[in-house]
Formats: sequence, C-alpha cells, structure tokens
Amino acid sequence: MQLFNDRNVYILGTGFSKDAGLPVVKDFMLRMRDGLYWLKAKGRSPEATAVESVLKFRSDAASAVEKIPLDLEDVEQLFSLASAAEKSKGSSGKLSR
Repeated sequence: MQLFNDRNVYILGTGFSKDAGLPVVKDFMLRMRDGLYWLKAKGRSPEATAVESVLKFRSDAASAVEKIPLDLEDVEQLFSLASAAEKSKGSSGKLSR
C-alpha cells in the first residue's frame, strides 16, 4: 500500500490561534474597534466606513438586550441579529426602538 501525503488536513483550534497571537471570535469586536483607528490613519475609508457601520448597529442593538439575552460582543450573535433585523425590517437592517 502506497501512502500519499499531499492531501493532509490540519485542524487548529482556538488554543493554537490565540497562542499564535491571532484574534479569536471572542475578541473580534474589541480588535475591530481598535482597528478602526488604524484604518483611518492608513486612509482606508471604505473599510473604516464598514467597521463604523457595524459598531453603529451594535450600539443600536443594545436596546434588544433588554428584551432577549444577547452578547453583543460576540460577533456571531451580533451578525445573526443583523441578519434577522434585515429580514424583518427590509433592506435597511435598522432596529426599531
């Protein structure tokens, strides 16, 4: 039997990522906030505008936490809320208060 090693798959967990200094989902919102200043300093306006849009949505979504349990620092929960808001409110994606 001949073995082929050209199709290896490596699965690296968050322990590896965090130890390597890479951001993990838990820290994503914090890193994104910090990155906003860097984007602006580098003149990367489209990316900075996109980050500002996410941060504004997160701020607007704060009122939803009073009604349902959400961790708005968890980007997966935040984007799930954004998707649900977009579907229920049309294409604006804005939450009503």
